[in-house]
Amino acid sequence: MKILVGLASSVVLSLWSLSALATPIYTIQSNGDMLFYKHTGSDDGSPTWPIQGVKIGNGWNFKQVFAGDHGAIYAIKSNGDMLFYKHTGIDDGSATWPIQGVKIGNGWNFQQVFAGDE
Repeated sequence: MKILVGLASSVVLSLWSLSALATPIYTIQSNGDMLFYKHTGSDDGSPTWPIQGVKIGNGWNFKQVFAGDHGAIYAIKSNGDMLFYKHTGIDDGSATWPIQGVKIGNGWNFQQVFAGDE
């Protein structure tokens, strides 16, 4: 039993380590389409992109958009309202959005807004 528990712990840790080295990158085209990229070369700077340019949404016509941790996407409208989105397709590039466009604030009338690291 101890061997199975130890093996299971190793597998979970390995899966966590692999996903921790992947960086989700989002782009928005001029027509409002959002594309998803996954960069797995952030540890050594290699040009490794297992997912490239997958369309995961449309209608992203905001004043500013930026990503936070764990699939959190923040969008700021021209009137200063901040909306929250949750992208859960970061592992496979799927267009999975369990939370979409929830207003979480207003008055975000700044030149630039960006998220920090935990």
